[in-house]
Amino acid sequence: MKFEQAVFQMEDVRAEQEEDKKVIHGYAAVFEKLSVPMWGFKEKIQRGAFNKSLQKRTTKALWNHNRDLVLGAMKNKTLILEEDQKGLRFEIILPDTQAGRDAYTLIKRGDVDQMSFGFNIIGQVWDESDPKNIVRTLTEVDLGEISIAPFPAYTQTSVKTRSIQEEYTNYKHSNEDTTGESEKRKNEIDLKIKMLELEL
Repeated sequence: MKFEQAVFQMEDVRAEQEEDKKVIHGYAAVFEKLSVPMWGFKEKIQRGAFNKSLQKRTTKALWNHNRDLVLGAMKNKTLILEEDQKGLRFEIILPDTQAGRDAYTLIKRGDVDQMSFGFNIIGQVWDESDPKNIVRTLTEVDLGEISIAPFPAYTQTSVKTRSIQEEYTNYKHSNEDTTGESEKRKNEIDLKIKMLELEL
């Protein structure tokens, strides 16, 4: 099972001073809304995808996926996460650390406006009807962390090509039949990968 990251624009995010506490709250992800492009495809999240994972109460809030810069944790209620009709709502009671103060200031000023989260895939559905606009829908994920992200996690690097190959190969193999269609499907996958590489 591969640990992945997804990047979404922050929604309704506010940084506020509440008595002696600095708090950030808003939505880390919105259901049925496309992410930024990554690995040659976009993805969206189905309502209910986080429900089972949130019951474990093990998710942490980080600064830019850095495990040394913890901003909150569900276990001690400095991170509150819940699904509603719109998406994954969060509230972080920021620590009085350099990372916490920086996060508050940068969001308050509007310098940082993206959220990311790290997860393992439990369920997914691919829409490949348009090779240039492939969409993966996450139907269930095991959520490890949410992160305030100054920049998207996916840059133009060679990891994209490798990840595209892995994503298609793993998905197709899990659904492959044993008829004479196998070679035809493999050729179609290879063609789609080549087309995506030309777009990178």
